[in-house]
Amino acid sequence: MQLRQNLKKSDIISTIIFAILMLGIGGAIGAYGGGYVFLLISKVDTNLLSYDTLMKAWPLWEYKKLHAAISLGTIVFAAAIIVPLAAIIIGAFFEFPEPDVHGNAKLITDEEIKESGLLDADEEYPEILIGKVAKGRHKGKYLKFAGQQFLGLGAPTRSGKGVGFVIPNLLNYRDSVCVLDIKAENYIFTAGYRKKMGQEVFVFAPDGYRFSEEEFEEFKFSDYYLNLSPEEQQAFNEKFRNTEHVLSHRWNPLDYISRSKSRRVGEIKDLATILFPDEGGDNAIWNSMAEAVFESYILYMLDMEETINKINAEIEDNRKNGIDDDRELMKPYPVSMAQLYSLTGVPDMAEWMNDEILYWKDKGYPLSKGCVEGFNRFIAVDPKTRGNIMQNFNKPLKIFEAESCRLATSASDFDFNDLRRKRMSVYIVLSPTGMEKYKQLINLFFSQLVRVNTQTLPEHDKTLKYQCLLVLDEFTSMGRVGIIEKSIAFTAGYNIRYMIIYQNDEQLESDDAYGKSGAFTLRKNLAVEVVYPPKDVDSTAERISKTFGKKTVKIKTNSRTSNGGKISNGTNEQYVGRDLYMPQEIVELGSQKYVMQKINKGKRTKVAVNEVIIMEQVKPFVAHKIVYFDEPVFMERRKVATDNVPDVPILNDIEHYEIPRDKRRDIPSIASA
Repeated sequence: MQLRQNLKKSDIISTIIFAILMLGIGGAIGAYGGGYVFLLISKVDTNLLSYDTLMKAWPLWEYKKLHAAISLGTIVFAAAIIVPLAAIIIGAFFEFPEPDVHGNAKLITDEEIKESGLLDADEEYPEILIGKVAKGRHKGKYLKFAGQQFLGLGAPTRSGKGVGFVIPNLLNYRDSVCVLDIKAENYIFTAGYRKKMGQEVFVFAPDGYRFSEEEFEEFKFSDYYLNLSPEEQQAFNEKFRNTEHVLSHRWNPLDYISRSKSRRVGEIKDLATILFPDEGGDNAIWNSMAEAVFESYILYMLDMEETINKINAEIEDNRKNGIDDDRELMKPYPVSMAQLYSLTGVPDMAEWMNDEILYWKDKGYPLSKGCVEGFNRFIAVDPKTRGNIMQNFNKPLKIFEAESCRLATSASDFDFNDLRRKRMSVYIVLSPTGMEKYKQLINLFFSQLVRVNTQTLPEHDKTLKYQCLLVLDEFTSMGRVGIIEKSIAFTAGYNIRYMIIYQNDEQLESDDAYGKSGAFTLRKNLAVEVVYPPKDVDSTAERISKTFGKKTVKIKTNSRTSNGGKISNGTNEQYVGRDLYMPQEIVELGSQKYVMQKINKGKRTKVAVNEVIIMEQVKPFVAHKIVYFDEPVFMERRKVATDNVPDVPILNDIEHYEIPRDKRRDIPSIASA
């Protein structure tokens, strides 16, 4: 026997009224029953029985011969009152659980939801909104996951992850965010609000940012656009729809390579490992050799940067000290992926490498030891082998043939080191086809971001005041991000939080993504996992069903037997285990729909409202999504966003250059040195 859970106030009131009623009935029965027993034992005519017989007998207690009759009569009277009353109390406030030999899983209670901490605000850490309470005393309240830990969202395609999860959080999360934004709708609907809240906002779009036709048509309903003059609207149209314009902020991965000779080689190797992953097979040896060539070229560019800086410093020192020096100052040497690509692709690479080694040695600015050794290793192999190496070398660098990518990676407009020092928002905007094309570059982006921000703990640097939330929509689309998989166990302490979004378990566990072992590692380090019901019974539905657990239920089976012409019926009871939620019932959770009317278009659409929340040390439970179209606070913030979409720079208007390798000797300052 145990105390009954989830007692309602109305149930308690009903029980009290019923108990009072039974108290009166029991008292009447007890009075007549007790009086009858008294008369019977006293050998008095029972026809004299009345409602007050027992009460009149109590004063006769001084007669010992009547002790037994009075005592038994009183016991009957008391039993008639106490037994029903006790039965009512036990039945109302206690329960007798079935044997739990097969499991004792139960639905979460209101008290357990409260104890989970998901209803409480946390002033120290920013909160991630994970849903709303579906029923009970706290129905409709936001579920807020604060702290430093990570979160995963398993959401099938077209299940409302943007409406119910990504956009509400981008309109609410107070600290820095970095968002993988396929289709740019998160930027359009949230960036303006985040800027209004004082954040710096950046868009990195290696394919060149532009509105889709649908997004642009919706944007025309914003107050910002409607308040423009016809001429300004026309200019705006041209700006965002002219495919010749490359719109993006810039990120140069080579800006994060240390200029310290003791550190730079290791950092270059980290970068090379991402662009030239070891995939095994016959191609592995060529990939490894291509990686070595890549490292040599990066060292070469760093050497050239240092050399030109030295030459310029010499010229300036000479002029400052009155020494006649008519050499022109040289432009800084660009250290970028586009510059790297401009140095390659010509058949005589080995000859060029040898020429560079000799040329700079002769000029008194010898190339670094690591660069020379790398060049010499490439020179030493036969021409056919060089061809195989360069095939692998050029493969990940082909993306820099596109002007948009060259421009977007030519310099850096934002700094990963600032993500925890100030509140800022970075949107990585790509189309679905662009995501496939630039997946290694985006992999490198997030790998470098995590690496830069896991060097110093906040307690060791008081300027690291903020968290940065990585909103990794379509997480598997950028391939396996090794540093996230390896560092997920300790990244939280650095105030880097992951919001990992994937379609289902199969996608996360595929060989192209993290495999079963890697996916298991990722999920084990998620403090909260939100799952939108899958459309069919799959491994996700089965795993969620197992997570809910089993309960023990009693079943009855009827039997009928015939023996010698005699038919006998029988009933058999047994206890069996039953899933609290069977896999099919997990799927059916998605059948409850919310009908919403989309802003500006008048289209009615349906969104499944249920989700499953799995959290450390809390029973899994069913909650409701946040449908932000139905939340006034989010609709107001969205309007602020669409009325204030931040400008994105036109990179065509920014000076940019690369130095082709055959132009090196034409540089006047060197020729006249």
